[in-house]
Amino acid sequence: MAQYVRNRSNFINPYNFVPVDLRNTGRANVAKRSEELLTGYFQCRVRCRTPLAIPDVEHREDLGRQHYKYPFFSRDGSPVIPGSAVRGVIRSVYETITDSCFGSVQGNPAVTARSSKAFKPGLLVREKSGWKLYQAKKYLVVVDRRFYDRQSLNRHGIACCADLADRYKTGAEVCFEPAVDQRGNELQYVKERNGRRIPIGSYVKRFQADLSGSSMQRGYICIGEKSPKRHFQGIFQKGAPAPNVRITEAEFQRLEDVLEEYRDERKNKLYPGPHKGYPGYAYAKKNGVIPVYYSVENNKLYMTFAALGRKAYNKRWNDLVSEKAHDKCDRREHLCPACALFGTAEGDKFGSRVRFTDAKYTGNMENCLNSQGTTFGELGSPRPSYIPFYLRETGTNADYSVGYDSNQMEIRGRKFYWHHEPDTDRGVPRNNRNATFETVRKNAEFTFRIYFDGITRQQMELLAMAVHLNENDLGGHMCHKIGHGKPLGYGSVKICIEKCMVRKFDLEEGWKETEREIPCGVTCHTCNDATLRALKTICDFDSLSRYRGVKVEYPEILLDEKYKDQRGSLNENVLASHRWFTQNYRLGSKAPERKLPEITDHDLRLQKYTATQITDRDVKNDRRGPGRR
Repeated sequence: MAQYVRNRSNFINPYNFVPVDLRNTGRANVAKRSEELLTGYFQCRVRCRTPLAIPDVEHREDLGRQHYKYPFFSRDGSPVIPGSAVRGVIRSVYETITDSCFGSVQGNPAVTARSSKAFKPGLLVREKSGWKLYQAKKYLVVVDRRFYDRQSLNRHGIACCADLADRYKTGAEVCFEPAVDQRGNELQYVKERNGRRIPIGSYVKRFQADLSGSSMQRGYICIGEKSPKRHFQGIFQKGAPAPNVRITEAEFQRLEDVLEEYRDERKNKLYPGPHKGYPGYAYAKKNGVIPVYYSVENNKLYMTFAALGRKAYNKRWNDLVSEKAHDKCDRREHLCPACALFGTAEGDKFGSRVRFTDAKYTGNMENCLNSQGTTFGELGSPRPSYIPFYLRETGTNADYSVGYDSNQMEIRGRKFYWHHEPDTDRGVPRNNRNATFETVRKNAEFTFRIYFDGITRQQMELLAMAVHLNENDLGGHMCHKIGHGKPLGYGSVKICIEKCMVRKFDLEEGWKETEREIPCGVTCHTCNDATLRALKTICDFDSLSRYRGVKVEYPEILLDEKYKDQRGSLNENVLASHRWFTQNYRLGSKAPERKLPEITDHDLRLQKYTATQITDRDVKNDRRGPGRR
């Protein structure tokens, strides 16, 4: 296997987190406001500092091989930035400067992550007193014909059951016979990892569903998710009760939270088909025997569906923030500043006091769009399970493996992206994991309005601050991020307020509009100085100008120069970006090599890794297979 060493090449991670004052959030009863309320609008202008991509997903074009091109969103043939896109960005900043609740988080979701430690096989069994967890021994049923042939398993009389997932359901009881060597010892599959030989399980020679009169051993089928690299399904043999474990309703709920994560179509897009999302769980639960994987860490039980699967933490989202007063607003008499202005759909519900129109393009259409489109590099969904980037230590020697359940760590804050010029000349190859986007060119301008109704003067000033970031100059450097491709440098925009109009009703003249001075230089923010300083830093388009030659990009693996001629023949996994994360925070480690720097740190750079010590096993079509007996 390839080895990975840190090198001198640096990069800056595309995103970071503005810290949150987790001690308190101001709340107010919106029905008891006695000050003058204002109604009117801001006339706003947007200028693109970098190309902008707002994809029209309904009119995508298939360019072949599941690669799509997305036109820029438009109405009546003219480019448009939907009001909802602008609203979301402005609300995020408003929440930050007023230390409000996390409005983008819906309900009270579970917090799940892929474990950094391997789980043990187990069986959840329903008994008269309730569900009970038993230890289990895992036996391997070969389902991959290519693996079967490479390992020459036929010489041991082992059968290959490629259609096991179609013939059996998870939790079904079977009889089986383990495969043994000439000395009568169970034949095991052993995998080498980092120079260590790790036993995965014993092979099954044969098995059958007919239990009557059989003297063979008994166990329960465990069907994993579909994967092109799956060599085995499992048979779990029941052992002794798991020590010091009690199954409660909360434990079951966390297991089903993990199940919902696997079934989320927005996150689990690979390998569609009948075996996606563990469909056998319902049968197993009804049947009273559920094969699971489990671990007990710091006296807390975690259960999942794979040896290196996801786990749901004991703490849910509200547990991470509610004790510090950042839980969701659900009562009209108890609203945070952002919900009091933008509204909330939680609990009693409260209507928004602001409305954003679509931003319309104001220039010449002839030179507006890059109609050929730009192929973006691959973009993944957020990975809050990567603890070194998403949590911050609050104590000394924090154990990162405890993750979100740790009392020595807390959430980093609100996620923002750094501004930087995109590398439009990179020439990204097209595949089914990326897409091509029509973009609006740099310096294009749009106009829109923000209507407000019945808000206080302070709310109007804070809203203005969230719009222009206390720099009401179209040529300024305090910018927002809008649209698609933010990590790649796209979507940096400067927004200014051109006019502030307030409407009042006069008994003689009716509605009368009066122009007001545009609020700027506002100091009535309620976030602490550290939060404001971090926000100003990451919103500054010129913040990273001191890092000459250092790219803003996701972590990547470089290839040792002596192997450059082999690049085309390497397995894609060797240089996959996830290798950086696993090397930085290794399996079972209590701490990473490098944590994500804070926004205001003197040095924001991280180091890349180089793949070296390339072996035959790292080359495509390796005949020996991924493991040895």
